[in-house]
Amino acid sequence: MQISGNYHIRNQQIVKKESKDMSEIDIFQIDTFQKSPKIENIVTPGKVDEIPWRKDQRPAKYLGTTEDGKIHIDNVRWGFKEAEQKENWDPVFKEVSIDPSKIKDVYFVVKPFSPEWIAGHTLAYFEFEDGCGMKTSDGETQNGFVVSFEARLKEGQTYNPLQGMKKDKYKSVYQLGSWKDVVQKTCRREGRALIRYKLNLTGEQKEGFLKNSLDASLKDISDESYHTTRNSCYSNQLNLLNSVLPEEQQIKEWLIPGVIRSPQSSLPKMGSFVLGSKGIIDDSAPVMTEPDKSLFPEKKEKGSFIKNAIKKVSEMKGWHVMSGVAGVLLGTALGSLALPAVVALPTLGLLGGVLGEETSHWMERESHTVTEPSEKYFQ
Repeated sequence: MQISGNYHIRNQQIVKKESKDMSEIDIFQIDTFQKSPKIENIVTPGKVDEIPWRKDQRPAKYLGTTEDGKIHIDNVRWGFKEAEQKENWDPVFKEVSIDPSKIKDVYFVVKPFSPEWIAGHTLAYFEFEDGCGMKTSDGETQNGFVVSFEARLKEGQTYNPLQGMKKDKYKSVYQLGSWKDVVQKTCRREGRALIRYKLNLTGEQKEGFLKNSLDASLKDISDESYHTTRNSCYSNQLNLLNSVLPEEQQIKEWLIPGVIRSPQSSLPKMGSFVLGSKGIIDDSAPVMTEPDKSLFPEKKEKGSFIKNAIKKVSEMKGWHVMSGVAGVLLGTALGSLALPAVVALPTLGLLGGVLGEETSHWMERESHTVTEPSEKYFQ
């Protein structure tokens, strides 16, 4: 569903553009919010899914675009009604209007999970100007919107990355929600952290990324399978980012087209390194939203000797140059095991130098992570 091209306003009505041999069809009037049927598990209008899906996941439903460019969507998760038992938390879904022209910043967000050295969920966080980018049908506003491509789970089912490598183990869903909703679910319900990196995008790219993400999330993907590496939260987010990036910044999906996927487009934990190496994120410190300390006191962020050591070393003058030189020497030494030194230096040595310098930027960035309490969003 192309938000930006398939709909226009005629006499204050949303009109869908059909093919030339078909007449235009009036969809509905949207001078005010339209109340949608309260049907669980809507996939497309008129289609009800009988599978017992988890109640906190629900495909979005497009309601139309007003003349002033505000996009109206139903089934946007707006938080949870908390209960004593986490399994009894009830999700709240609302109708929301989104104004892409009010976008302020965009973030690449990682939610680590075990094993954290390699596994994690990624999502896109769009931050609007305060009080004017996102509004519910009952008048509530928030300034953070999230698009998350996920494995759609049945009641009682949990996601397993290894199981996600199997064909048709999980279906897919784009889960739309507010940033506060994601913080509540992640930091208060699950006891996990969220790490966000600000993207270096122009105003036009930010708006295009949001619109393209909404276009993707409003398509019927009920029969599409989720896959841990080939059709995942991370691979889909990179594809959407590529849609607004110039060719020289785009992340390559394949090492060998159709045969071997590139690790940089398959492993979420590589995201900050990959995006940093392309200049899509800069060296500014990422922000970690911590698990709620009152609910998960055992997960209070602790300092790491190695992390603190890297932080101090990375602040030394010439850190990036030294890392690049070290990379050249290491690359040349390894290359010399199979190649003459005169060949190893300008090939693997040069590659090692580039990787060494990029690694120094990544290490500096990660060691300077700033923490914030998740409680700040619920005061």
